[in-house]
Amino acid sequence: MTSLCDTCSDPGVCCKFFRLFGIDEEGGEMQPAFSPKLSAEDVTAILHAEYSLPFRAIAQVGKDARDPDLVNWAYGCSLLDENGRCSDYVNRPEVCHSYTLGQDHLCVYYKTKDKTAEEVPKC
Repeated sequence: MTSLCDTCSDPGVCCKFFRLFGIDEEGGEMQPAFSPKLSAEDVTAILHAEYSLPFRAIAQVGKDARDPDLVNWAYGCSLLDENGRCSDYVNRPEVCHSYTLGQDHLCVYYKTKDKTAEEVPKC
């Protein structure tokens, strides 16, 4: 079966520059994930060591309005091959496994957002 990833006009664009989000404990809503001000190398090392995520911190893209010592990062995946595809697809992180094509602006198929989950294949 061919997935939308197989016909993507910009393979890997969804994995080259993205932000991580978490659930706000108070309101239960998605919020940007903030981390202490550290170097990109240190943030990347933490993601690898503590969360087994193959992501690398690329750039600081925001600060927490409540705590200026917390910043939000943009990340890229270190597992992309030269074709923009995951080089370890079978062992990809759960966050990648559960990503639905077209679910947000990261995907070139974002126009499919009006379809139901059953109509849009998983990556």
